[in-house]
Parts: sequence; C-alpha cells; structure tokens
Amino acid sequence: MPSSEQINQSWPLLLKQVLHWRFWQRVFIHFKQHQGSDAVAILAYTTLVGIVPTIAVMLSLFSVSHYFASFETLVMDQVVRNFMPDSQPVIEEYIVRFSQQAAALKGPGLAVMLLTTLMLLWKIDQKLNGLWPERNERKWWRSVLNYLGISLLGPLLLGMSLVLSSSLMALPLIADTTPWIEKLTAGLKIVPLILAWLGFTALYKFVPRVRVPIRVALLAGFMAMVELELLKSGFAAYVKAFPTYAVVYGAMAAVPLFLLWLYLLWFLLIWNGSLVATLTKKAPRIDDETPAHPTKESADAQVRQTKKTISSHPKMEKT
Repeated sequence: MPSSEQINQSWPLLLKQVLHWRFWQRVFIHFKQHQGSDAVAILAYTTLVGIVPTIAVMLSLFSVSHYFASFETLVMDQVVRNFMPDSQPVIEEYIVRFSQQAAALKGPGLAVMLLTTLMLLWKIDQKLNGLWPERNERKWWRSVLNYLGISLLGPLLLGMSLVLSSSLMALPLIADTTPWIEKLTAGLKIVPLILAWLGFTALYKFVPRVRVPIRVALLAGFMAMVELELLKSGFAAYVKAFPTYAVVYGAMAAVPLFLLWLYLLWFLLIWNGSLVATLTKKAPRIDDETPAHPTKESADAQVRQTKKTISSHPKMEKT
C-alpha cells in the first residue's frame, strides 16, 4: 500500500484520494474536531476590524516613492474585484475611502495601523496552524519577520505582476484586433485568477508549520480559487434574489451582508486548510480496509496475550 508521502508526491494517487467520498468525510471530521467553525467566526470578526488598517499599510507603502504610484490603483482594483462581493459597491467605496484616509496618517498613527495588520496576520497564522496539532513551534521573532515580509513585499510583488500584465495588454501589438491577438488578450485576462491561485497556494504551503508537499498546496490553492469565484457569483445572485437583509436593516444592510461575506470567505479558506491537513496527516489511505499500523487496542491485546503466555509457563518466568 502506498504511504501518505507517496500519495502526496503522485498526482494520480492524490486525485484518487480527493475523488473518494470517504476522504471528504475525513475532512469534515477534521474540520469539526479542530474547531473550524470557531476559527471562521473569529477570523471574520478580526478581518472586519483589520481590513482597513491592512489596506492603509499597503497604500502607505505605495506612497513612499512615485515609482509605485501606478501600483495603487491596480492593487486596490485587484483586491476589491477578487475578494469583495460584486453586490456590495457601498462597502467597497467605504473601505477604499477609509483606507485612503488612514494611509494619510503619520508617525504613531501609522505604527498603530501596522500593529493592527500584524495582529491580523498573527491571528490568521494561529487559526490556520490550529488545524495541525502536531505542528512545530516557531520563534516569535521569525513570525514577526514573516508577517513584515508579507505586509511589505506582498503588495509590491502583486503590484509588479499587475503592472506587467497591464503593460503587455497595452502594447500596440497586443492591442491589435487580429483573431489570434484577441485570443491572447483574452488569455491575459485570466492573470488575476492565476495570481489568486498562486496566492492561495503560498498560503497553504508556507503558513503551516508542517511540511506541505507542493502538489497538495497547488491542489488546495486551485480549489480555493474556483470556490471563491463560485462563491462570489452565488452570493451576488442570492442578494439580488432574496433582499431579506435590505428589508430588515434598510440602509444598514451592507454591514451584516459584508460580515456574512467575510464568514463565507474564511469558511472557504479554513475548509481547504482542513483538506490540506487531512492529506498531510500520517493516516492510512481511505480505501484501506485494515489499518497500516497496529492500533492501540490491538497492541494492548498483544501485550496481555504475551503476559498470559508467560504466566502459564513457570520456566519462562524464571528465565
């Protein structure tokens, strides 16, 4: 029988595991046993508090030099388009406005914004790693360096990739209307999806304090990207078809809807984290009828049988 390491290093075996219904049963049990619902609720509320400071830190970073001025619009558009529901333009407008006002803060105010961002990243790290009880402990200063790297380098890398793709699409050769150029231009439009895939892959590869095979991270990242697109479409359709929140809350309906959106978004991410944890856990394959290693009960039974055998042979006791 192949081990979990072999499964994680082979695409056919990995996909076979994921397509089996018993695998998803294990994912659900893992999600429930490790308080996945509590983690989702805590992260949704923490994100509601920390999203404006986080975006403000990004905008402050772009304002350091005029070379990064073109990054601001592209990154904000990317974040809003891919992580905000299309049905809530009011929330998007307020988040952008509040973030721009917060980015104008200097000195202590900016330090508080950065501290809030680090606390949000720490909470994400804590809750995601809570899915692995056998995780390795990480020194606090390494965690702080990782959070600072994500806060500072992440927006820059995202901005550079978006500027590059936008520049390619704006080239005269690319802007031509020949059929094959149109196909190429359409292909470049999936760049945001690829970036989301890579971002989710990095989340599941580098945040856990355990070894996650790259194939598992790629699979979980791809599934998270697809599920996010389906979630955005489904959420927008639900809000338009069932305006319950608008009837009950009136002009304030955007707030509970946005909190619901954050909850669903974090449920998606933590659920796929449980998927990664299940795939990387040292466990027998789901289609095995017998365990790969003896259980505690079978080991205890073997010890009792050995003691019984020894007690029934006095000569063996003397030796």
